[in-house]
Amino acid sequence: RVFGPELVVGELLAGTEGLERLVLALHDREGRTVEQLIRMMDVLLLTSGREPVGAALRALVTGRIAELVGEAAAHPGTRLGDVLDTALARFAADPGPAAIVSAGVPMPRRGVGLGLRALNVTLADLAVRHRRAHGDLVALAMALTWSSSALAGVGRLGEAVAAATEAVEIYAGAPPYEAAAGRADAFFGLAACLLLAGEGAAALRPAQEAAARFRILAEEDPRYRGEAARAHHNLACALLEAGRVGEAVAAFEAAGGDPDFATHVTDVLSVLAPDVPSFSGVESSGAGGAEVV
Repeated sequence: RVFGPELVVGELLAGTEGLERLVLALHDREGRTVEQLIRMMDVLLLTSGREPVGAALRALVTGRIAELVGEAAAHPGTRLGDVLDTALARFAADPGPAAIVSAGVPMPRRGVGLGLRALNVTLADLAVRHRRAHGDLVALAMALTWSSSALAGVGRLGEAVAAATEAVEIYAGAPPYEAAAGRADAFFGLAACLLLAGEGAAALRPAQEAAARFRILAEEDPRYRGEAARAHHNLACALLEAGRVGEAVAAFEAAGGDPDFATHVTDVLSVLAPDVPSFSGVESSGAGGAEVV
C-alpha cells in the first residue's frame, strides 16, 4: 500500500501532543520568518480535515488573526495573504474570526496590493456578516463601505455597487450628525464604484455629496485633506461624464490638480463655451487625472 504525503503528514500531526500550543508557539517564536509561517500554514491546510490539525489551524487563525493580517499587509509580495485567505475560508461559519476582524485588523482600506485583494474581500465579508448579525447599523454601514471597496478591487463591480448603496441607505436613516466621516466615506465609495462600473450619470450625486462632506471635514480637521482631494477627483470624473466640463475643471483644481493646467483648459473652454467660469489658482499637490479608488 502506498501512502501519499497528505496521509503521512496527517498521521504525524494528529499524533503530536499539544499541537495547538505548538503551532501558536512556532508563530510567536522570535526570529521566525514569513516563509516559515507560510510553510507551517501550508502543512496545516494540507490535512486540516483531521480534527486535531483543524483545531490547531483554527487556534492560529482565531488567536493570531490581527498579527497574521498585519504580517500579510507588511509582506504583500509573498503568498501569506492567499494562504491566510484559504485558512479563513475553512472557518467561514465560525463566529470567532469574524468577531475579531470586525473589531479591527491592520488592513489598509485603500491602495490594497494585488497579493492582498482576495484576503481583503474575505475580511470585509467577515466584518459585514458579524455586524449584520449583531444589529449595530452604523458599524454595519462602515463594514459595507469596506466591502464595496474590496469587491471593486477584484472587479466584482455589481456586488460593490450593491454594498455601497446599502451603506448609504443605512446612513440616510441614522441621525444626521452621527459618524460624519463614515457617511462621507460611504458616498465616496458609492461614487467610485459607480464610476468604475461605467455609470457616470448615477455617480454624480454621491460624488457631489462626498466632495462637499469631506471638504467640511477637512476645514475642521486637516487629516481629511487627502480624502477631500480624492473626493474632488471623483467629482471631476462624474462631471466630465455628464458633459459639465467647466465644473469638472473646478473640481479638478479643488482636488489639488495643477493650477496652470486647469487655467489653460479653462481658457480653451472659454472660447468654445462662454459660460465656463474662470478659476483662480490653488496650491497644487502635483496630482493630475482622476483618482477613482
